This record gives sequence, C-alpha cells and structure tokens, in this order.
Amino acid sequence: MAQIADSNHEAWDRMYAAGLPVPRIAELTGSRVGTIHRHLEGRRAIDPDLAVARAEAPRGPSKVWHRHLAELRDFIATHGHYPTIHGTKDREASLYVWLSDQRHSHLAQTLGWAKAREMGVLGRLDHNRSGARVGPAVAGTAWQSS
Repeated sequence: MAQIADSNHEAWDRMYAAGLPVPRIAELTGSRVGTIHRHLEGRRAIDPDLAVARAEAPRGPSKVWHRHLAELRDFIATHGHYPTIHGTKDREASLYVWLSDQRHSHLAQTLGWAKAREMGVLGRLDHNRSGARVGPAVAGTAWQSS
C-alpha cells in the first residue's frame, strides 16, 4: 500500500482523510477544486486506505441539519414555545417531526456529540414541552437529569 508520505500533496491527502470536503481543502490551500479532485482520484486508485480513512472520519452536522436547527430556534424565539404536532403556525408540524427525530436519536444515543452540543442551547431534549420526562438521560449531556 502507498503511504500519504509518498504523495506529492500530503496536506491534501491528510485533510481529505480527516473528512474535509474538497471545496474546503481548495479554500484552505488556495488550489483549484478540479486539481484536487484529480489528485485524490489518482491517490484512491493506488491507496485504497485513503478512502477507508475518509469513510471512518467523524462527520459534523450537515448544512440541512443546521438549517432545520436555525428554523427551530427562530420558531421558538418568535412563538415562545416548542412546535407541536397539530400546530397551525408556519411549518410547525414539520419542525415538530424534526425535533422529535432529534429527541429519539438523543435517547437512542445516536445523535452524535456535535449535534448534541448544538442542540444543548435549546434545553433538555429528554423532556417534552410540559416538562415530563420522555426517556433516560444520557450521561454527559446538557440534558442530563439533576
């Protein structure tokens, strides 16, 4: 197997293996996106471990996830309460479903630390809007029972 040290662009390979998207690598290094893509295509052909390392790299929340979180924060700030399933306000029901999915992921311990940290500003996800507990607290999170 080839090693990253054998590469003409070790920094690109390391950033790619760490999970950075190619446009971000281009921005950080001042290189062209197409050039980086071509380089990485060749590197993956001679070093399959590069693709494996990328697949194993931790991923943060997506732009879509951040957009949903921003919409939820705006909703709470505007209306003064969490969305409800039968809500009549703009996008309230869909925000309720998204928040419910995040709560279920949190309770199943599959939410991920980056998302949990960002969701922490909303308060405790292991309680519903009336304050009743909806599942076990996860140790080490902002929503742990006191």
